[in-house]
Amino acid sequence: MEEKRDARGRFLPGHAGGPGRKPKPPGNRYARYLGEVVTESEFKRLIRVTLERAQSGDAKARDWLAKWLLSKDRPLPPTAEELAAASEADAGERETSDRRKGP
Repeated sequence: MEEKRDARGRFLPGHAGGPGRKPKPPGNRYARYLGEVVTESEFKRLIRVTLERAQSGDAKARDWLAKWLLSKDRPLPPTAEELAAASEADAGERETSDRRKGP
């Protein structure tokens, strides 16, 4: 069997390393943005309204709910507590970096 790598583990010329890692799906990033803008209570209200519309026969609302509920990879927005903790961590990091800069 032919060696495809050199002594340092690098691929030899003529032996491509493959496509590499897949990029992260944009849905994760969008869910994070959604969580930063939409509060948890607003999100719950949106779900309730969509559910009411689906029960009243709105096909788009029904399809959206089905896709959301049945998807294995559905991105859930962060909770208000998670957002608050992240905000506090960001503020702490900024404070630390400001002290390092000095006057």
